[in-house]
Amino acid sequence: MSKDKAARISSLQPMIAELCWWYPRGDTNREPRAAIVTGSNPGGVLDVSVILKNGRRLEFAQGVRHRDDPSLEQFPQHAVDNGVWDFVGGMPPDVAATLSVSQGARVKANQ
Repeated sequence: MSKDKAARISSLQPMIAELCWWYPRGDTNREPRAAIVTGSNPGGVLDVSVILKNGRRLEFAQGVRHRDDPSLEQFPQHAVDNGVWDFVGGMPPDVAATLSVSQGARVKANQ
């Protein structure tokens, strides 16, 4: 992983009450579960309330690292124990908004 990507991951700080994806046991090949950020710690480490499939209960996960966090390469058990998170859509809201605006401008220019 590049130093730029590692720095970007460690600077991720989603806001409380923001939605994210949570992957049980760190398995990003499985379908993610919707989660609500209930705590945001330095380095993009989150506490989340995971909405269970039936929607009637929440499951709490603490100390959840972003799926691309470089420390997970060294400590993979952390992902197994706490799961991993990602932004809905796979990118931070500021990046998604920028892409959306630039894509909209390109579409309009091509009309």
